[in-house]
Amino acid sequence: MTIVLIGEAEFKEFELLAEAVAERGEEAVVWDTTDWPSDVPVTFDVGGDTVTVGREFDLDEVTGVFPWVHHIFHPSLSRFADDFEDEGTRNLFMKTDQWRGIFRSLLGLFDDRGATVFYPPGTQHYDEWKPLQMEQFTAEGISVPDTVFTTDPDRAREFVADHGEVVYKPVVEEAWPNRLSESDLETAPLDRLANAPVQFQEYVEGDDVRAFFLDGEVVGASRYVTDEWTFKTESRIDDAESVDLRDEVRRDVERAGEVSPMRFGAADLRVSDETHALLEVNPGPRFAFHDLYSATDIAGVLADALVN
Repeated sequence: MTIVLIGEAEFKEFELLAEAVAERGEEAVVWDTTDWPSDVPVTFDVGGDTVTVGREFDLDEVTGVFPWVHHIFHPSLSRFADDFEDEGTRNLFMKTDQWRGIFRSLLGLFDDRGATVFYPPGTQHYDEWKPLQMEQFTAEGISVPDTVFTTDPDRAREFVADHGEVVYKPVVEEAWPNRLSESDLETAPLDRLANAPVQFQEYVEGDDVRAFFLDGEVVGASRYVTDEWTFKTESRIDDAESVDLRDEVRRDVERAGEVSPMRFGAADLRVSDETHALLEVNPGPRFAFHDLYSATDIAGVLADALVN
């Protein structure tokens, strides 16, 4: 029995997950994507019983696969910054797409062969579907902030005026959220919205909480300890605390897990003593920070799912 972990091996999550798999008596092999595209030999023999990624693997011996979706399917373009000038945009995108095509197919192949595969093809892009996420959650009665996605400056001004203070951020990809209030409207460069849609969300008071779910059930929840208005604006967070979610909060996270196409993910929430709001759901969430502070044991939960 072999458990395959796919992604940039320097991330602490891979170390924790490999250790948890080994503690359960199985072998964990990391396919390190840090330097891909590279000269690592990769062969997909159609109709064969093996695949090669660095070395040969028997398809029937691979019983569990966990890919870090952000490292395979939509890696940050900054990773390839030095290559754009040397290779050109078209060539670079073409190369990375060929690698992604192979590994999307490998995930589907292992899934077809009966392995436990997290994020088979078609399930790994849910974090790019934020407008659909919020619509689906609203339809399920999940508590979410008022939200609008727009390229229209007038609609954005109207939304800010209605709520007094909002949070704005891109629709997809990583970027820190920012706050915008009515007093900022005169100087805010909202005319730039024509370049790309932006997500505006009512500002919600409370603590930042990340709740992990697996197969529609909450398997851990952690509160970020920070003095900032959100942990995402701090370069370093010094602590995390385990959270016992209230019934209504847990119910919303589990509903969101059932609505999403993913077995495993994390819901980011704002939680106060009396209210809560679910902000978004993410595939491939970071969990090492929470595990290392003993707020959760997500590595153990995932290892159990992969091994069993």
